[in-house]
Amino acid sequence: MENYFNKNHILYTDNYYTSPALSHYLLEQKTGSCGTVHANRKQWPAFPARTKKGDIIRKKSGKMLALLWHNKRKVNMLTTAHQGTMVDSGKKERGTGRVVYKPDAVVDYNVNMRLVDKSDMMVAEIDCLKKCCKWYKKAILHLLDMTVLNAHILYQHLSKTKPSLRGFEKELVKQILEHYGAVQATCSRRHVPERHIDRLKVWEWMSRHKLALLPPQPSGRKGSRRCHVCFNTTQKEPARKETQYWCLECRVPLCPGCYSDYHSQQNF
Repeated sequence: MENYFNKNHILYTDNYYTSPALSHYLLEQKTGSCGTVHANRKQWPAFPARTKKGDIIRKKSGKMLALLWHNKRKVNMLTTAHQGTMVDSGKKERGTGRVVYKPDAVVDYNVNMRLVDKSDMMVAEIDCLKKCCKWYKKAILHLLDMTVLNAHILYQHLSKTKPSLRGFEKELVKQILEHYGAVQATCSRRHVPERHIDRLKVWEWMSRHKLALLPPQPSGRKGSRRCHVCFNTTQKEPARKETQYWCLECRVPLCPGCYSDYHSQQNF
């Protein structure tokens, strides 16, 4: 944004970014701002808890305008480039044909944010996000989704065929697996590393290999790890089973029931 400061541009943001602090900073850089905002955002003014459809409440501080408009639901807007007046939205009510009026900030926001909202809607079809505690994992997965979406748009411009986004993604995954699948197969999680081959020497493991409790965690709690056999088995459906035991010699976490299988079978 630094290259666009002091040029009277307007920055449109969604409720993840919008805040009074950001609007104040942009004003100092002679840059306008407009966006939806969370009702619990720090420094956001208090509005009545109960409103009805059509209500509009404005609160102003200098050039910053906080706006609450109740349409189908409550919409909170923060802008430094609008007055909050009701304007023609260009739409008409179904059935009655009456003109639909909306606050000027809402109309401009819908016009300028439509492409961002549309891309989010398109990505939702192939969204690979899942629950995770690390924010950077979500960021990386979202970037992968956006990369696939951008590749799909470019493909449609350069190709005569127009596959759907989901179909394009499936074909992309198929081609990646065809190209890299043979290389990855040699690195499969079920491959038996050379350092574990000695576990199969039955005459040795009876004396050297022993099942013991895992070391305790730094917090003092009992040690617990995923059983290597249960997770990497090829004889049945793999499972993420936790165990408090491991082989002292191999230093591999194992269930008591999987201990003998691990030391007697190459493909357990």
